[in-house]
Amino acid sequence: MLTAIDNSHASPIFQQPAKMGVDIIIHSATKYINGHSDVVAGVVCSSHAIIKKMFIDEYMILGGIISPHDASLIIRGLRTLPIRMERVQSSTQVIVAALKGHKAIKRILYPFDVDFPQYELAKKQMSGCGGLFTIEFDLPDIEALLKVVGKVKRWKIAVSWGGHEALMLPMAALYNLPGRDNPHIPWNYVRFYVGLEEPEYLLEDLLEALEI
Repeated sequence: MLTAIDNSHASPIFQQPAKMGVDIIIHSATKYINGHSDVVAGVVCSSHAIIKKMFIDEYMILGGIISPHDASLIIRGLRTLPIRMERVQSSTQVIVAALKGHKAIKRILYPFDVDFPQYELAKKQMSGCGGLFTIEFDLPDIEALLKVVGKVKRWKIAVSWGGHEALMLPMAALYNLPGRDNPHIPWNYVRFYVGLEEPEYLLEDLLEALEI
């Protein structure tokens, strides 16, 4: 998402003519770039002038330094990034296509699905879509959904993604917790991340869990 800001009082580096575009890109190297779920890191990409100002003003005072070991792990991940992304995307498309129309599923949220409301925009902006999708289940209550989730064996429950293993995050697990308000995301939403496993292996597990 791009946000227009008034930069009239900013450093001359940021006082550029108004135009569409991106000046600074931030990546979570923890996820797809590293790809093995064993590093916490981030990447900031920009012009030499902007990076130099960030380095001198903020980074030298507040910035952290990535360890040589973690840097080597990220370099390792970069070597396989293209082929991992191809595998993750192709597997996700297989799984999403196979799950569509299931009696226990109300809809699937995946930008590269032709039924997604912004499918054309996604195809225009992106060459690929990664391994994240969300299922809105058609089940009567939280207990029924958690029963299905409890039968899933080949997808680990976790909140991060981009690694080699398949993950899921059921919003129902975050409901009715003591001292916490319920999330704004509906309880029948479950987020899935497709890893490097065989798609048939992951799909079989979900279909067996949905035999209700």
